[in-house]
Amino acid sequence: MPSQAGVLGAFGALFAAADLAFRGAWFRMKIGKNLSCPAGFFDETRNCAGFYSHTGCTSQVSQRAYRSRLKSA
Repeated sequence: MPSQAGVLGAFGALFAAADLAFRGAWFRMKIGKNLSCPAGFFDETRNCAGFYSHTGCTSQVSQRAYRSRLKSA
């Protein structure tokens, strides 16, 4: 989601996408594995193995997995 709305936001998103494609970094743009957080992010990990946009998403997914294991036990 661009920080600006309207035409300026559309042009900003277009230029950002073109810049990523030009630099060959498009494959680093990802959507997080947390289904309740629709935010995309730029994966800055060394091996391109990032799964979440921020640590809050990581915590939410970990808590859900833990509670699911408790229910099934």
